[in-house]
This record gives sequence, C-alpha cells and structure tokens, in this order.
Amino acid sequence: MGKQLSKRPSKNTEDKLDSIKKKIDMAHDYFSDNRKFYHKFRQFLYQTSITEDDNTAATENDAPSMTVNITEAYVSHFLGQLSLHEPSFEFSALTEDINYEQVKLIESYVRYMMSSSSENSWQNGSVKEAVTGGFSVARVYTDYINDKSFDQCIKIEKMFDPTLTGFDPLAREPHKGDAKFCYFFTPMIKEDFESQYPDIDLDSVDYTFDKINESPVLWYESGSNGGSDIIYVCDYYEKEPIKVRLNLLANPESQNPDDLITLTDKEYSDMKEKWIDSGNPNPFPEVIDKRVDNSFQIIRYRLIGETMIEDPVITDYHFMPLFFLDGNSTILNGKQITRSYFYNAIDCQRVKNYLASQMINDIENQNRALFSLPEDAIPSNQEYRNNLTNPQKVRGVLFYKHMDADGNPMPGLQPLAPTPPNPQLTALYTEMSNTMQQIFGTYDAQLGIQRGELSGKAIIEGSMQSSLTSMPFVNNYIEFLSQICRSITDLIPKYYTTFRTIPAINARGQKVSVPINIKGEDDSMLKYTHNDIGVEIKPGLNIESQKRRANQEMAQLAQSFPTFAAMMNQPGGLEILIDNLDIRGKEELKDVAGKFIQEQQQAKQQAAQHPPQDPNQMLVDIEKQRMVLEHQSAQAKIAIDQEKVNQSRTELLLKVLKATKEMELDRHKENNKQRQAEYDNTLKGMEMTASMLEREIEQGQERIQGAQLQQQQPPQTQQQPQQ
Repeated sequence: MGKQLSKRPSKNTEDKLDSIKKKIDMAHDYFSDNRKFYHKFRQFLYQTSITEDDNTAATENDAPSMTVNITEAYVSHFLGQLSLHEPSFEFSALTEDINYEQVKLIESYVRYMMSSSSENSWQNGSVKEAVTGGFSVARVYTDYINDKSFDQCIKIEKMFDPTLTGFDPLAREPHKGDAKFCYFFTPMIKEDFESQYPDIDLDSVDYTFDKINESPVLWYESGSNGGSDIIYVCDYYEKEPIKVRLNLLANPESQNPDDLITLTDKEYSDMKEKWIDSGNPNPFPEVIDKRVDNSFQIIRYRLIGETMIEDPVITDYHFMPLFFLDGNSTILNGKQITRSYFYNAIDCQRVKNYLASQMINDIENQNRALFSLPEDAIPSNQEYRNNLTNPQKVRGVLFYKHMDADGNPMPGLQPLAPTPPNPQLTALYTEMSNTMQQIFGTYDAQLGIQRGELSGKAIIEGSMQSSLTSMPFVNNYIEFLSQICRSITDLIPKYYTTFRTIPAINARGQKVSVPINIKGEDDSMLKYTHNDIGVEIKPGLNIESQKRRANQEMAQLAQSFPTFAAMMNQPGGLEILIDNLDIRGKEELKDVAGKFIQEQQQAKQQAAQHPPQDPNQMLVDIEKQRMVLEHQSAQAKIAIDQEKVNQSRTELLLKVLKATKEMELDRHKENNKQRQAEYDNTLKGMEMTASMLEREIEQGQERIQGAQLQQQQPPQTQQQPQQ
C-alpha cells in the first residue's frame, strides 16, 4: 500500500503519539452518543422493543410484558424498496490524457466492483446498518490476488463494526472524505497478535489511553469463562501537508507544441530517464514554468494503547480509505446526531407494546363465568362452595340450595354478561398503526399506480412512488458510492500496471473479462490520474427490475403495433428478448436461438436463390401486398383525420385569439373615449380659468390707469374767504 518511513527519533515518536492520542480522544468523545444510539437502535429492532422502563411499568401494574414489533416489518419493507434501486454509473473524461474507450473500460470495471453480484456483497450490509443503526462504514484497500501472486487488486469491505471506527469531527461531507484523519480498530486474539508481532511485549503496553476504556471500544479485553484475551489494534490514517513542485512542459509524445502537460519533479525525472534510455534522438522538452503546490500525503500509523507496533507508512491513497455512509443525520449545536430510519417511530412502538400488554392483562383478569345467586342459596358443603366461587375451574355440575329454611323456593343462578374489553385501548392500538404508517410514509402501492394499470410494471412503479422517505437515504448512499468510485479510480493506474484480465460488467449488465495493458493497444492502457476522469452516479432500477420492465413494455408494444412484433421476430429482436430474460438456462437458450437464426437465414438464402413459381403462392403474396396497402391506406386516413383535428383545433384557437384581441381593442377604445372626455373637460376648465384671469387683468389695468390719471391732474387751490 506504500513505503515505510525510517524510524524516527524517540522524541518525535512520542510527540506524534501524543498528537494521535488527542485526536482519537476528540473523535471518540464527539461520536460517543452516536455509538450508543447505534447499538440502542439495533437492539430495539432485532432483540426486543421493550425498554427497562416498560418492563418496570408492566411489573408495577401486574401486566405481562408484551412486544408487538411491527417496526421491523416497516424496516424490511423499506430495505426491499431500496434493493430496487441500483445506481447507474457514468464516467467521463475531464482531460485529453484519457480517451473514450479507456473511460468505458474503467466504468465497466467499477460497475463490477460496485455491483451486488460481486464476490463480496458489502453494499447490502452497509445499507442495512445505515437504515437500522444510523450509519455504516466501508473500507477500500489493496491485497494480492492470491497466495502465489505478485499482482495486487482493489477490494472493498464493510467494516465489521462501524462503532470501532472514528473520523475527524470537523469533517462535514456526508462521506467524510474531507476528514484530516480517520481510524479503525481491529480485534485480534492475543495468541495471534503475539505470533504476528513477537517483538511487542504486551505486559509493558500502557492500555490506559484516556477515555477509550469508557466505551465498548477497548484496547484490551480480558477473556472470561475460558475465552481468549482480545487485543484491539488501531490503524490510524492522517493527511500530512507537503509541498510539491509542478513543472509545465510540452508533451514529448505529441507533435502539437501547444499540447502541454504538468509533471511533478519525480514524474519529470522518471519520464526524462525513460526518454533517454529509449535512445530517442530528439531532445527532451525543457520546463516552461514551475510552481509549488500545497498538497498532502496520507500516512498510516499502527498502534495499541500508547505503543507504536509498526513503522509509519506513506500510503498511495489520495482519498481516505474509510468511507462513512450517513443514514439521515443532522447537525445540532455543532454535533452530528445520527438517526435510524425508525427513529421517530420508537415511541409509537412502545405505546403499541403497552396497549397490547394492557389488553392481554384485561383478558387474563376477566371472569369467564359471571352469575348472581342469593346468599342463602350457597351450600354449606365446602367443595360445592369452592365450585361456586371459582366457576372457571369447574368441569362438572354446580350445586346450590333452591329452597330456603321455610321451604320457599329461591331464585337460581342468573348469568351476568362479562365486562367487555376497553374500546379505547382497541381504538388507540389501531390508531398507533396508522400513525406509524404516516411516520414511515409507507402507503399502499396501489396509490402509486396510475390509470388503473395492474400490470407488473405498474406494481413496480407504484411501489417506488408510494414512499419518498427513502430519498435522504438514497442521496447519502449516492454520495457514499461516488466517493468510493473516486478512490477506486485513483488506485487503478497505481496497481494495475501489468498485463492482466479483470472482471467487468458492460452496459447491458453482462459479466465479461477484459484484458488490460496490452502492448501496442492504447485503449487498454490504464495510465491516468484522478484528475483525468469524472464520476457521476444517479439512482435507478437494478438490472433485474429493468429487464422485467423491458419485457413488459416490449410485450405491450408487440400487442399494440404488429409492425413492432414483426421487427422483434427478426434475428436482432430475438437476441434482445433473450438478453432481458432472467431465467435458468438463459445461456443455453442463447446458443439455441443462434442456431435457429442461422438455419432461418440459410433457408431464406436458399429460397432467394430458387424462388418458387407456385401460382397459389403468388396469389398469397398479392393478397399480402393488398393487405399491406390497405393497412397503409388506413394509417394514412388516420393521419389525415388527425391532421384535420389538429387544423380544427388551430382554427378554434385562432378564433379565440381573434375574439380576445377584439375585446382588448374595444376596451382600449372605451378607455380612449374616457380619456378624451376627461381631456376635453380639463381643457374647458383651463379655458374658463384663462378667461377669468384675462378679465381680472383687464380690470386691474383699468384701475391702474384711473389712478395714474388722478395723479396727473393739478390740485385746485381754494380761496380763503376775506374777513
């Protein structure tokens, strides 16, 4: 998986161990509640849905502890719905360094790796854990193909216990691919550990690794009842930042001078050395530009307690080897809270259990024989008295006195109706089922069927449309698979460097074996980087559902269109039909169909070479042609009628548009009239105002002129009378 680092000085090792210890402590504390929830959810679902509080309440009420676990049925139904979804993979080239055929080759191999039909069906287990426990963890690693092989292959596995894993609390991606560190614990029997690591003295190992011992994740677990001691070995992965110098130069394998490539110093040296060793007379291209990139490398540390049991290893991973499958978690107060699919239905299940206990308790305490009897009629014989007081246990005759002391008859046994069960309990018990159905969003598949179709296709479509609660899980599952695909794509050119044959699944769902790295065939050479190829995953139906759907649609088309049926009876159509069958002996049927098609083609060739001259056959051919012409004429008539209908519809639409336009025009005219009237009134008012102003101006001018004339006349002197 990488190369070992040389042993570091003691102080550096201690400092690194201290850093690892703090990070594991931090991740452990951050996720401790979710680990408890994981075990609590799965215990509630698979072991017992009765909690300790429920048992205590039942004991105090002298009621039996009853469990009516219908939650598991809903979960199984939900898992069945998810099994119908098989993501579709689509890979694309992001650069010119990889061609279409190489992309399709990688896509077919990754499709096999991610298929549920591969050797290790890890997907179903991961989905089941995420749905029932709230989360799951998978791992991508490399291993030798077999015991005698030097070639390694890429493998995927579901971690045996996801609570034995941990991630950087600052990771926010659903798959936690942005984590700075991650780790997982592997339990080993003490004897096996000592055999694999004979130089490690377990007696000197310090297992008190702070708070690790406060949870089920232990470094050391002592065997009890004669069992073996268990050692928990931690594989810790951390991204350590490094600086990488990048060199820009012309591609030496291209004739185009504008074709540039980017190489690290090591890649540049290796390529230049191979260029010189090959004896190429052309000079190796010089570096055009350089820059330093901030990158990282993933280093693996293996330890127990506070003891490093192996030297650190620089891995070949570009992506973290652990992948987190989130069920439907949320972030509250800065902490991730994982939730199972039935998280919101737990209380409903507890109420249902309680109601069942109460109803069973009422039935147990209910008297099966109730009657009334006078006190004087009770016999003095003790055995007879016991039979009357415990009639449920009597299998014979009940004796009582029918005469009093004076010889008067007394009334006999009068049966009394038993007390019926509490109807409120029954109604609430039924209502809890309806409430759980609403919580899960699971409805009758018939509600998702449209147009009254009750075919197999309609049932499949209805079952998928009946519940949309699966979408958060499906979306997180897609993110989970996408990150795994990116990791696999990154590891392929690093480990698949020699000629070999790899398994694959083509676009038609067929398993094939594909040779890779064939000399002289560029399409089979897997040389690229993770930046050269893109991965896109979409949810879809699995192969089996697609085949059933295709067969049903082809059968309906063949019934509706005779031409389609005739086309499917041709050699190519028969192969398509057989490919979509999911029956035993399918491959043998393909061989038989191939021979049948070959015989038919030979018969047609012979018939073409020696055409029959039978007049009856000629009449039959003429009749066939006439029928074909009539069919074509009928089709043409239907097309003409349809065209007429379309034309009538268009004319009607034009009339409606014309009427609408006319109404709009009339409305505009009316509005214009109103505006004109308002304008005229305004104009008249302005004219009257102007006239009044003119009159006022004239009057003012006249008053001014009169005043001026008075000022111009000389004043008259008056003679004083003589005295």
